[in-house]
Amino acid sequence: MKITKVENLYYHALCVYLRTVIFVQGQNVPIDIEIEHNEDHAIPFYESLGFIVDGDGFMEAGILHHMMVMKL
Repeated sequence: MKITKVENLYYHALCVYLRTVIFVQGQNVPIDIEIEHNEDHAIPFYESLGFIVDGDGFMEAGILHHMMVMKL
């Protein structure tokens, strides 16, 4: 199962994280949570939740972005 989060809003990322953790408790299902279009200034926030940077950065709207991934 793969959950992809497109928006770059801290609140929504936290909600997805918490819902996923609750959902997989007691289940043996590998899950990857991906946050696409993550602006670089938000990387420390996502790292504090357990996400890691995945791949090279890219420019969008003049702002550097990276994909963030968490494997559960």
